Amino acid sequence: MDAFDRTSWQSQLKAQIADTADCCVQRVVIVDTTPSTMDAAVVCAQDEQNSAQGVLVVAGSQTSGRGQHGRAWTDHDHCTLPCTFALQGPDIDPPMLAALCACAVHESIEQLLQSFGITIKDRLLIKWPNDIVVRSDINGRTNDRKLAGILIEQKQELTLIGVGINCTQTQEHWGEELMGNAVSLRMLGVEIPNDELRIRLMCIVIDRLSQWLDAKDPSAIRERYQANDAMVGTHRRFMHNRVLYAGTVESIDPLTQIAVRTDEGVENLPIAQTSHARE
Repeated sequence: MDAFDRTSWQSQLKAQIADTADCCVQRVVIVDTTPSTMDAAVVCAQDEQNSAQGVLVVAGSQTSGRGQHGRAWTDHDHCTLPCTFALQGPDIDPPMLAALCACAVHESIEQLLQSFGITIKDRLLIKWPNDIVVRSDINGRTNDRKLAGILIEQKQELTLIGVGINCTQTQEHWGEELMGNAVSLRMLGVEIPNDELRIRLMCIVIDRLSQWLDAKDPSAIRERYQANDAMVGTHRRFMHNRVLYAGTVESIDPLTQIAVRTDEGVENLPIAQTSHARE
C-alpha cells in the first residue's frame, strides 16, 4: 500500500476543479478513512458557509461503503477509489440522472485505460442500473466482472452521487464471494503507483461528470448507453408493480423503458418504476 498523502490529493483535485468548465462541485474534502463517503458528504454539505456549493468527498479508504439495496461495497486497504459528489439539486429526473452518471463513469474509465494504451472496446460495459463491468468469455460462457458501482441518493435537499471504482486489487484480494465477479484497473493492465492512479482517475471523473451534468443531452446519453449495454441479449429478472418479469432483454432506453421478451411476449417496463431482481 502506498502512503496516503492528503496534501497532494487536496492540491491536485482543487486544481482540477478550478480548471473544469462548469464544474459540478466547488470544493473538495479529503479524509483518510471514513465509514461511508455518502454519509460524510452530507455532513460536509451542511456547512452553513458553503451551503450553496457542491462538495466532493474522497476517502483514502472506506470501511462501510454501501451499494444498491443495502449491499456492501468492499474496500481493500486503499485499493479502491471511494468518493461522493454532494450537489444542491440538480433538477434532473432520476432516470436521466442515473443514466448520465453511468455514462460519465464509463467514459472516465475508458479515457483512463486509453491513456495507457489499453483497449477493451466492446468489453467495458454499463450494466443497468448502476454498474460498470468488464465482459469476458470463459469456456464459452459470458462472464461480467464488476469494475465500478454508482449509488444515487436524495437526502436533505441534496443529491448524493457515490462512485466506487476498483483500482489496484489483484486476484488475491477477492474473497470467495467475489472471485470471478470483480476486476480492477490493475488487473486490466494499469501499472502505476496506487495514489497516482487514483488521483488521475478522480480528476477525469470530476471533468466528465461535470460535462455530462451540464449537457443533460438525451441523445448523447442514449448513444453511449446503448452502444455499451451489458444487458441486451441476456436473460434477466425485473420487478414492476410487485410482478416478476423474467426473460431476454431486447432493448433498454435508459430514460424511458426496458423491453423484455417473456414467455407471454414482449413487456415494456417503465424504467423509473422497475428494479433489477437479481438471482
